[in-house]
Amino acid sequence: MVDSDPMDLSALVTHLVTKATATVAAISPNGSSEPNTFKQALKHHLKNHWLKAAFSEIRQLLTTKTFYFGDRSEASKSPITSRWVFKEKKDSQGNVVKHKARLVVRGFQQVPGTDFTETFASTATPPTWRVVLAIAAVQDLEIQQIDFVGAFLNSGVDFDIYMEAFEGLYEYSLSGEEAVRLLKRHGWDPSKDQVILLKKSLYGLK
Repeated sequence: MVDSDPMDLSALVTHLVTKATATVAAISPNGSSEPNTFKQALKHHLKNHWLKAAFSEIRQLLTTKTFYFGDRSEASKSPITSRWVFKEKKDSQGNVVKHKARLVVRGFQQVPGTDFTETFASTATPPTWRVVLAIAAVQDLEIQQIDFVGAFLNSGVDFDIYMEAFEGLYEYSLSGEEAVRLLKRHGWDPSKDQVILLKKSLYGLK
């Protein structure tokens, strides 16, 4: 057995830590970076882009009737929490073409047997796609691809799942009268202590 040099090992660890730190702190070529929280998005130099993406996500959730607001005293379970995930969509050249925001629930806070009984991912696996493409090639068929916005949000939930009001609601309510009307149609009342009752799935939900 060859003894390892502790000095070499220490140097390697230092190198890896330095590299990891630099990667996390790295800024993309166009000078922007992705915020990790909604509060960071509010202080970001591209604040307007991130808010536009977040407001679009909230509007999508409301128009698809994904959730409604209700009094905390009427909630039969402890609410789970959520967080925002911000991402830059880039083209093949590495240029940012779109800013995206997704509201993701912390599914690990759900209680098995109370909030869910089974988990599954309704996504196609690579072997499935290969079979479809092979059949299309043999039969000389045409394949079309579409991007369904918010496809995950169309499935319902089998249990009552409550969620704490998420960051960004107040800012969204200030974006215009249409936003306020849309929120109120879903039971929003800022003067009350409210929680959210999910009617459809959210990203991260089991």
